[in-house]
Amino acid sequence: MNQQLRRRMPPARRMVNHAARAVLYVLVLVGVVLLISEILDDRTTALLLLALIWLCEFFIFVSYGSTSLMDSLHSFTD
Repeated sequence: MNQQLRRRMPPARRMVNHAARAVLYVLVLVGVVLLISEILDDRTTALLLLALIWLCEFFIFVSYGSTSLMDSLHSFTD
């Protein structure tokens, strides 16, 4: 986002860019849940497994996160 502001992108283009990324993120999540549910033959277990993975990632990010780590992660997303 900061990189977009530095490049002076118009607000409408930033909103379209953000909406496209959000839609893509949702499609990937739905695909992952469907793939796991096909493998495990249970959609509830697939959602619980995905939630467990998210909690583990969140714990790692919070416990080992620092400003330099967050800056490096933001540089990959911009």
